[in-house]
Amino acid sequence: MGAGGRFIVWLLFLQLTQDALAASEVRVTPKNAVVNPGDEISISCKVNSALENCQFRFADASEISLKKGRLTQGVEYFGQGLEAGECGAFIKRVEKKHHGDISCSLTRESDGIGRVGTMHLIVAIPPEPPTLRVSVGTGSGTETGPRVYKEKDQLIATCTVKNGRPAANISWFLGDEPVTEGLPMAVETCMQQDNGLCTIQQNLTRILQAADHKKQLKCVSSHHSFKDRPQETTFEISVTYPPRKKSEPIHFFNLVEGALGEAKVTVEANPQPQITWAIGGDHIYENSNNGRFSVKRTEPKGPGQYETVLLIDDLTKEDTMKEYKVTAHNDLGETEYTIILSTSEEPPKVLEMGADIIIIIIVTIGLLIVVIGGVFYARAKGKLCFAARDAEKRVTSPSEGTENPAVNHHASTEYISNSDLKKEKPKEDTPV
Repeated sequence: MGAGGRFIVWLLFLQLTQDALAASEVRVTPKNAVVNPGDEISISCKVNSALENCQFRFADASEISLKKGRLTQGVEYFGQGLEAGECGAFIKRVEKKHHGDISCSLTRESDGIGRVGTMHLIVAIPPEPPTLRVSVGTGSGTETGPRVYKEKDQLIATCTVKNGRPAANISWFLGDEPVTEGLPMAVETCMQQDNGLCTIQQNLTRILQAADHKKQLKCVSSHHSFKDRPQETTFEISVTYPPRKKSEPIHFFNLVEGALGEAKVTVEANPQPQITWAIGGDHIYENSNNGRFSVKRTEPKGPGQYETVLLIDDLTKEDTMKEYKVTAHNDLGETEYTIILSTSEEPPKVLEMGADIIIIIIVTIGLLIVVIGGVFYARAKGKLCFAARDAEKRVTSPSEGTENPAVNHHASTEYISNSDLKKEKPKEDTPV
């Protein structure tokens, strides 16, 4: 037998071996599953030939033999029949004793040899509610007191979910927004094991901003047992910061002479700042007045937002010419705001664009100018595509008064001009 024949025999041998292995392999569906106590589950074990026997062994070491139409220990046969090579178990109500590895033993009629397949069943146990622990801020009084932070403090929060099976999943939210920054790789394995129960823990690190004030930091625990009802624990963040600065003066337009003038200014700060209005050389504190000028009591308008209102009786043109300043002060700092009053209408707002957008527009306009200028120059000089057009115009057919380029004027040594071709008319005799 040649080398080619031996190779074919070898391929046939491999194919037969694979077919034999496939026929004897136990295919288990599902290989892994998570169920709650009281749920039902179907487990299928198959081979490619008829079966003589079908047995299941559970994690508590109990064994049952299954046949069609027979219920044993709450388990009944599931499948198309032993003659079809299927050995399946239908558990109507899963119990904690079913947790763990479940094996099926299949004995084929053809050889009487038993073959085993295995699947892993997790019977879920709900974990305890999540707990949240946070670090002490620089604004806190004591370790056991309320947690108060200053702007740019580092907050370290630890969320722990204990005694679940399988391990719970942890996710973080600040208000309604999910938090993904400041998180290490999610913990998916058990930190400790007690009777197969898992405890997981995850840390969140965040540099606090003024915008975080009064927001709810939430640790959310999701688990197979919860279905669509996750458990959560929250912590309200308190951030202290000085009055926020404003880059531009605050304008008030459309004020009416002879009427009541009103200017409302919102200051962002925590804790609440003390407000003072300066009008020319006079100072007016909140909830007080000076002649026609009065300042109302400062009112909170939201987390870290406070409104101060100046009222001017019988507004005059001269009032709009004065200099107005608002000073806001708390324990963390002081900020001054410039106020401008006007009886004029508010000018139309120009579209605010960032510096990068303005640069792009300028560069684009410049490129357009260069391209258009280049086109006009090329047209004037007959360059580029315009050169071909000019050449086409110059190549035309001969016309009257134009020399035929086919005539060779150098064939004769004499040059014949049009004037030479003209014959002078003879003079007539004049009678004497």
